[in-house]
Amino acid sequence: MESGFMVVAARGSGNLILLMLAISALILGTAAVKPWERLSEEEKMKLDLQLKIINKPAVKSFQTEYGDIFDCIDINKQLAFDHPLLKNHTIQMKPKSIPRGMEIGTSVKEESSLLILKNIQCQKGYVPIRRAMREDLLVEKYLSSLRISSPANVYSSNDTGLRSAVMEYRGVHYGAKANINIWSPNVSENQLSTATIWITKGDPPQVTDIQAGWIVYPYLYKNYSRLYTYWTLVALTIFITALSFACLKTQQADGYQKTGCYNILCPGFVQVSSKIPLGVILKPVSTFDGEQYQMPLSIYQDEKSGNWWLALDNLDFVGYWPKSLLPNLSDGASYIAWGGQVYNPVGEASAAMGSGHFPEERYKKSAYMSQLKLIGELNSYVDPDKLTSDVDEPGRYNITYYVDPDPNWEHTIYYGGPGNCTN
Repeated sequence: MESGFMVVAARGSGNLILLMLAISALILGTAAVKPWERLSEEEKMKLDLQLKIINKPAVKSFQTEYGDIFDCIDINKQLAFDHPLLKNHTIQMKPKSIPRGMEIGTSVKEESSLLILKNIQCQKGYVPIRRAMREDLLVEKYLSSLRISSPANVYSSNDTGLRSAVMEYRGVHYGAKANINIWSPNVSENQLSTATIWITKGDPPQVTDIQAGWIVYPYLYKNYSRLYTYWTLVALTIFITALSFACLKTQQADGYQKTGCYNILCPGFVQVSSKIPLGVILKPVSTFDGEQYQMPLSIYQDEKSGNWWLALDNLDFVGYWPKSLLPNLSDGASYIAWGGQVYNPVGEASAAMGSGHFPEERYKKSAYMSQLKLIGELNSYVDPDKLTSDVDEPGRYNITYYVDPDPNWEHTIYYGGPGNCTN
């Protein structure tokens, strides 16, 4: 089903004041009333000032049937370039190199083509950016407080409420890909559930982490599954985010040790696709014992520029993280994981992961990732070897791995579980 859009008024912006917000207590509560529903007028004003920083002037805007607003932003004036390290950055409209075997812009399968926002038409030189709202700022701070990291770097997951079920590869590589089965698990308002590829390098606390996939987070997005990214230079530290990136204006280059955020809520990720904005709702989603949908997602390092790209194979290059922001990944990464991760507050029944069913139920019942690949030293896709599983709470979740001779499947994982146990 195509999304319906209507044109809404574009906005301008004037001189802005950078403010630090101390609102963590509002975010971390688990009461029925959402944080943005109990903000004072002063707190709302401060959030609105931050939104004026994040939401750049638009020449045209579109509203979807789900309530999202996408703004057509000058590609040279997007939020990424507020970062001091990117002031003189030259945009890379497409990679200078791509992994051998990757095909972009070719004929696509039905289950992938539906990711494109067909009714958004930004003029040349502009890109669609999902307009941030107050809720986004509060939730971004909340996600940062959870210290969502690659499974290898999560300490005391039982204490944090994070649970993972992943297949891991440890060794030098330059990216990874998978066809990620799209689901929208039924989770409570205070929980989240993701299907993710993690790219990581470094030992705690000096960890650089990139992740991308789909996320379901009803606290903000009802039970919609959305395309998401998350990145940080120090995964185990509360990040400087869109709520507090005033520090970026004064820090020296060697001080950016706590940067990173969710999607494009802080300066960093450079959007270049005119088709696929971050935060887009993924529709339709897979149904139990019914139709299955997937997205072919890759994260890889351009061997010539050093930038790290996010691509939906056969569709488009979404954008990239400039190499200057990820110095620890300048010569590749050392850890990758494919699988699912959930969060639920301590004392609450654990969240559903994947389809909400165990991997032993297999196709059309359990969530999968197929055609798992690494990008090797020769800038080509290679099959992963020596994979190991890492599962938190096997009674609630699990993961299985196998190699299928069918070229549409090859190295494949099934993962997930119903949760439903109280911490």
